[in-house]
Amino acid sequence: RYGVRPDVVTIAKAMGGGLPLGGILATNEAAALLDRGMHGTTYGGNPVAC
Repeated sequence: RYGVRPDVVTIAKAMGGGLPLGGILATNEAAALLDRGMHGTTYGGNPVAC
C-alpha cells in the first residue's frame, strides 16, 4: 500500500501462543550481516525454551 519493504521483521510472543517463542525475517542482504549466535533473547533462561 505504501511501498515500504522492511529489511528485518521481528515476530514473537503472540506467535508462540503463550510459549516463549520468537522469530526473525530478513532480506538476504540483512541476514548476511549476522553470524550464528549474534542475537538476543527475552526468554533464553526459561526451561520451556531450553
